[in-house]
Amino acid sequence: MKLWILDADVIIDLLSLGVFDNLLKHCQLHLSTTVIEEVRFYKTGKAKIQINFRTDYVNTRKVIEESATVDDLKEITELLPMAIKRGIGPGELESLAVLNKNRNLVFCSMDGLAIKSLPFLDLSQNGISVEKLLQKSGISTKILKEPHMEQYFQTKLKDGQELKIKGF
Repeated sequence: MKLWILDADVIIDLLSLGVFDNLLKHCQLHLSTTVIEEVRFYKTGKAKIQINFRTDYVNTRKVIEESATVDDLKEITELLPMAIKRGIGPGELESLAVLNKNRNLVFCSMDGLAIKSLPFLDLSQNGISVEKLLQKSGISTKILKEPHMEQYFQTKLKDGQELKIKGF
């Protein structure tokens, strides 16, 4: 079984689409401490649903919490170009630091800067789109939006690879 680490936006969208709990049946999910704290609400239709993610998923051991140290964060920020460092969120940054020290994980994100960061960390092969994650888990992908799709992920990954080649 592959081990996955997810971005907060992915979790929120999967909760909104009603497939997050189904995904847990197929995958071992690891989440950074910052991402766990970021998941507070999701929407179903027009309703905003409050969630205590730590109580419902971390304390019940449905997901595994991972933390990065200050040294882990410093190590990866030294490898990223300034344009990415300035724009990337703290949850994505901690997830990338966890991924960098545990290369058995696969990172699922729909954040363009987080995806573009993967080549700078020599972790391009450790990234996956939401669409592909759900396909590998046998979950329908008919309900997904553009940022969830494999084509979006590959475009952002290619942008990151080109930035790295250009020396940014």
